[in-house]
Amino acid sequence: MAALNHPHIYTLHDVGPNYLVIEHIDGAPLQGPLPVEQVLKYAVQICDALAAAHRKGITHRDLKPGNILVTKAGVKLLDFGLAKFAVPAAGGGPDDEALTMALTGSNQIMGTLY
Repeated sequence: MAALNHPHIYTLHDVGPNYLVIEHIDGAPLQGPLPVEQVLKYAVQICDALAAAHRKGITHRDLKPGNILVTKAGVKLLDFGLAKFAVPAAGGGPDDEALTMALTGSNQIMGTLY
């Protein structure tokens, strides 16, 4: 997550054994119904943020209204806790093993249950 720097993705400042420090975001969870113009504006921002994450090899995997905050400046994507990271190229760094560990498997449910 620290590799991401995008105006529509929250900023991660620090990670510890049992904490995360992220930027303060003055906003509220995405709620509808919304006018079509607002939906399109938010959709473009969300897609732009997801595209930036995908370019870094990160797939969100828990995108829902509760993980999108609406601020005066637009939307912010939150909670990349279930994100999947692309498998690094051969000969990568020492953290490659952690990056390739599966978070999910057969018959497992993760994320928000409906």
